[in-house]
Amino acid sequence: MTHCDICNCPPEPDAKRYPAARMRSAVNTGFRPAAAVRLYTSLANVFQRGVGIEQWVEQVRKDTTDWVLCRSCATELDEHVEQPRRRRWSLFRRR
Repeated sequence: MTHCDICNCPPEPDAKRYPAARMRSAVNTGFRPAAAVRLYTSLANVFQRGVGIEQWVEQVRKDTTDWVLCRSCATELDEHVEQPRRRRWSLFRRR
């Protein structure tokens, strides 16, 4: 059974797949999903050593496989990716 590659929840039957390049691009522009932050923060607290969100970021940057995301994580990623695009187009709107 497949699980979301960010939060480990079972995804919906119509779960989206994202190419590794898209995940890398999002991470390189500051994407830090809430589920990953929670997980790696708790791991850092348990092990009390260098296990933090930056370790997840490095994992994403090295990954070459597609990512399967549940609806919640996919929405978070899509919103992150759309943010700069919305800001860019807002420059052309009349005020």
